[in-house]
Amino acid sequence: MSCNESPESLNHILIDCENEAISTIWRLARQTWPTTFGPWPEVHLGLILGCGSVALPSQGEESITRTGPSRLLRILISESVHLIWVLRCERTIQGLDHSVEAIKSRWHNKINHHIDLDRHLATTYNRKPVTKKLVQDTWQATLVEQLPSLAEDWITNPEVLVGITLTRSPT
Repeated sequence: MSCNESPESLNHILIDCENEAISTIWRLARQTWPTTFGPWPEVHLGLILGCGSVALPSQGEESITRTGPSRLLRILISESVHLIWVLRCERTIQGLDHSVEAIKSRWHNKINHHIDLDRHLATTYNRKPVTKKLVQDTWQATLVEQLPSLAEDWITNPEVLVGITLTRSPT
């Protein structure tokens, strides 16, 4: 489904369009953001374009960056924008119509793939404690909200995260 908005700006394509894919993807990203990291930021074109340099300050200390939350925000925004763009291209060029379930499934697959990639890098290629800490700081709060009984060795134990959907019900 195309909204035929004219002119079709980048802001419209990624944020303002009333297409179900866009609202679904941004809702999933917002629901995945851990409440312990603070409120989900308002998504605007400037945040999207600059997401690679997002650095969230520590609470009360402007000079210290929260590395894990900053990295998670960069991942959620960039992966969400990429999926929105891919789905739009499939819709406008190939004429495909995506169901809400298909959109959710593709988004979950992207995020789960990123978690798996991080775990693999931290346990295979760069086995330094600092790398494991970065991966843990990035994903731990999100996964604990999803799985309160998350094992301590979730980074090294591949069976731990099978079937995670990474979303909470809206509050």
